[in-house]
Amino acid sequence: MIIIGFMAIVVGFVMPDRGTSSDGRFRLNEEEKEAVRGSVNEMVKHSVDHAANDIHDKVDDTLEEALQNRNAAWSVSQTKKISAIHEYSDIGFTGYPQKSR
Repeated sequence: MIIIGFMAIVVGFVMPDRGTSSDGRFRLNEEEKEAVRGSVNEMVKHSVDHAANDIHDKVDDTLEEALQNRNAAWSVSQTKKISAIHEYSDIGFTGYPQKSR
């Protein structure tokens, strides 16, 4: 979208003026030129805003996914630690697992 907007600006400045003149080319008066420039600038601004919103949404989604993955990994780690502590406490002082009471 940004590239399209940039191309629209470049094309707007490279295009020949429109309107009638003695040599048969088209010419625009100053008011028409300003109106065209305003339209092009508006389209570019809209494209840039849309692209910025898309990028913002993708960054938010990526951060949310990373946070969920971190929480899941932390939960697995904590579960393993608790399980290991539980197994260690079952062994007791004898070195052999005790029967549950």
